Amino acid sequence: MNPTQPQSIFLQVIERIHNGILSGTYKVGGRIPSVRDMATRLEVNPNTIVKAYDRLIEAGLIEPRPGVGNYIKEGAPEIVRQERQKTFYNEIIPAIAYEMKLLNIPYEQATEQLKHFINQTIISKGV
Repeated sequence: MNPTQPQSIFLQVIERIHNGILSGTYKVGGRIPSVRDMATRLEVNPNTIVKAYDRLIEAGLIEPRPGVGNYIKEGAPEIVRQERQKTFYNEIIPAIAYEMKLLNIPYEQATEQLKHFINQTIISKGV
């Protein structure tokens, strides 16, 4: 976790779990780390993890099982993917388009760079 980021720590925890759901680190039906384990791993206050897990429960992404732990719910990857795509199309692409216009970057140059980064991601992360 990065306390210097403008995003609060509990939102960074949520994003990390979202990334884990999308990448397959946390599989549907699988257990996520306990509050204590996650707090230790991320070096944050357990109350921060509780707050993040509560939000994930409210969002329908994890299911608490008393005495057993928290589990990724069916449909969680689709929910996270839809949310992230919405953000991508409504916030990220407009911001990129604005910067391209401001910096006078031709569309063709930007698409070439995008292809390059996508290929690098596929190669380096084995996607």
